[in-house]
Amino acid sequence: RKGSKQSNSLYRKSPFSVQTASEILSKPGILYTLDVTSEQGFDLNLGVKGEKAKIEGQFGEQLEYQGEKLTIDLSEDTYAEKIKAGEGYEFRFVNTDQLVTSLRKGLRINQPNVKAAILQVRFTWDNALFAQDFLSSLIEEYLSEDYRTKYENTAGVIAFIDRQMVNLSKIPAEPD
Repeated sequence: RKGSKQSNSLYRKSPFSVQTASEILSKPGILYTLDVTSEQGFDLNLGVKGEKAKIEGQFGEQLEYQGEKLTIDLSEDTYAEKIKAGEGYEFRFVNTDQLVTSLRKGLRINQPNVKAAILQVRFTWDNALFAQDFLSSLIEEYLSEDYRTKYENTAGVIAFIDRQMVNLSKIPAEPD
């Protein structure tokens, strides 16, 4: 929301989502201001390459600015707030490298007992819902990778045994 101090305050609560494949429009430095004019319409204010522009648009409609395309859809997230005429929002795209650096700072992984296969994972963030989703995804990916690694190791052992069995079958039997 306009004037909000927390950058993640609307995580999964934002009434809209933004999609663009444009490198120009998704640069982290660009501040977008979205003023909701109706349940379906908005004014989008932005500044790119020193030029300021105001674009009138409809949610779900593809917008074009300087040959670049952008779409703002109403959110379907169950946590999302409902869009209201007269509301104003500011947003920026996030630099992936900076986001990863911030995420790493909030993540703590500890192995309380070196002999045990247990990890203690803690993640601190200013938005509890984001922290929960991030940790769940991280743990899910870890378990998936662990499963793939074990599967590959098992498949490797089976392939090794199969090769050894083939080699054994080639050895002539000793006469009785």
